[in-house]
Amino acid sequence: MAFDSWFCCSQPPSAITRPGELPTTDSNWLPAHVPGTVAAVLEHHGSWNLESAWDLDAVDWWYRSSFTSPPDWDGGPVHLCFDGLATRAEVWLNSEQILVADNMFRPYRVEVSNQLQTHNKLFIVFRSLTHDLKTKRDRPRWKTNLVTHQQLRWHRTTLLGRIPGWSPPVPPIGPWRSTRLETGSVSLANLRLVSSLEGSNGIVQMEACIDSRLPIDRATLIVGDTQSEVGLTMDGNQAMLQVVHHVSDPKLWWPHTHGPQLLNVCSLKINLGSEERTFDCGKIGFRTARVIPGDSFGVQLNGEDIYCRGACWTISDMVSFGGTDASIERDLHLARDAGINMLRVGGTMIYESDTFYRLCDELGIMVWQDFMFANMDYPFEDASFIANVEEEVEYQLGRLSRHPSITVYCGNSEIEQQAAMLGMPKEIWRAPWFSHRLPSLCAERHPGTLYVPSTPSGGALPFHVRSGIAHYYGIGAYRRSPHELRKADVKFTSECLGFANVPDASTLSALTGGTSPVVHHPKWKRGGAAR
Repeated sequence: MAFDSWFCCSQPPSAITRPGELPTTDSNWLPAHVPGTVAAVLEHHGSWNLESAWDLDAVDWWYRSSFTSPPDWDGGPVHLCFDGLATRAEVWLNSEQILVADNMFRPYRVEVSNQLQTHNKLFIVFRSLTHDLKTKRDRPRWKTNLVTHQQLRWHRTTLLGRIPGWSPPVPPIGPWRSTRLETGSVSLANLRLVSSLEGSNGIVQMEACIDSRLPIDRATLIVGDTQSEVGLTMDGNQAMLQVVHHVSDPKLWWPHTHGPQLLNVCSLKINLGSEERTFDCGKIGFRTARVIPGDSFGVQLNGEDIYCRGACWTISDMVSFGGTDASIERDLHLARDAGINMLRVGGTMIYESDTFYRLCDELGIMVWQDFMFANMDYPFEDASFIANVEEEVEYQLGRLSRHPSITVYCGNSEIEQQAAMLGMPKEIWRAPWFSHRLPSLCAERHPGTLYVPSTPSGGALPFHVRSGIAHYYGIGAYRRSPHELRKADVKFTSECLGFANVPDASTLSALTGGTSPVVHHPKWKRGGAAR
């Protein structure tokens, strides 16, 4: 079901407490695209660009839309679903507050049958992060120069756009992922699929939840040309589904540098009396993964040592914070064609879209997946913070566990390095969350996938490059001789700055449509070509 047009406007922080206090004149509201961000709205209307000094975090941003209830709605369950709200959000439906959200990395699903009317008004406010950062909270044990405000550690939002000198000042604010209304007599939620290998036996574990007003007679999981009956546990109008399915001697998934990407189509068939529903569950693949024994880190897939030819992935569109499926597909094909067989999604970024992981499966690109923690001393001693993070991790692991391309989970980016460089004692470099709880969740929810607590890590100090996992910048950043790479005895590096250079003439022409950029212009240092 489609929403009517969306609009947004800014208001002073906390000046408006509920929708009834908002201005009603259309001149205060800008047409908005959802999913999207405030920056994308302002850029579209010509009132903001990447060179602007406007602090988008300094004000509240209100979104509004409306929708008509489905004409065939019979009073059954209806859910409003928000796949991404960045970051401190409050939601009202027909003047009643239905949600307070504080994590851009997890979805929210709200049952709204009692609030639904024939014609409905929906409001979402994204509260000023700048204003909230003034709230007094416990101080961290160390400070990082990566960000200007240490209390960002309390907020589950990306650091991208909030790291001065490293990324453009484009903080993600708004309904950056889909907002939708779920209706109907049967709906599927919380689907989790994970595949693993035990010898020559492929195992597929499935868990899901079905909301149904109709009695469910039978459920069947179909994997390729095999199938298994699914166990059902009913609780009112909700059914919990669970099954362990076996596939004999399955074909294996390989990175594209080593073999084919064999995937199995999965679906879930539900029988409700004379009615039958089939839900597409995507594709799964089978592979084993282990760490190569030794002082250095190395990846072994399906019993074969893999030379990881990789790069760090950056989001396709800094303004919308999503990019299009077409842009992601283009970039991943370019990576594959360049010989890349592993991409790292770093902890300063976002958990990528379903399209990204699906294409990595299909193209044979392994994924090193950081959880979204970087450089800061996060407040894991706070119970509400931990509860919020656990919801995030459970959701992300449930979403990612079906993808054979996910090869490595990493607890964070540069937290151990940051603490060590500031002279902190070794016992506080690694929070118990990263050494105990998070690897336990990964092992439980996505078995057969590698886990490392931090990057870089290992060795006497996390930033030593001869052992463990390194970050190396000697050549590209510090202009050292290429001979240093061997002299320094660099082992596995999950992040480095390569050989930076101005592209050749043919590449420049392709990038700029035949114009001749001035390659000595200062804009090159800021990442863009002057024309």
